[in-house]
Amino acid sequence: MIQYAAALKCAAKLLGGPAAARRCDRLVVDINESVGMTARIRRELDWLHGLLTLENVYDIESDEAFCFALIDPADACVEEICVLADLLRDEIDALPAPTHTAGNAATTNFARCA
Repeated sequence: MIQYAAALKCAAKLLGGPAAARRCDRLVVDINESVGMTARIRRELDWLHGLLTLENVYDIESDEAFCFALIDPADACVEEICVLADLLRDEIDALPAPTHTAGNAATTNFARCA
């Protein structure tokens, strides 16, 4: 997630607030420190994709719904978020099954994902 990490963090903050931005930061760190796909990283990637695709905006009590309501649909960030969601989905689909190995090198797919 190196290549798009800053854009993903910005999108996460726009759609989920500061807590989502911090969670995105943790995900990038976890990916950079891992030698492979773990179940936790996979869950977090799925969470991030769900955030980008507005999975939780239906819950009017959620941070996501509040943040989404503040975004102008005509804002250029909307198109960028859609592109990021598509790129992330492609990367998630290309990832190997989770392993239980920990380490400090990212797989090739991770490096392209960010």
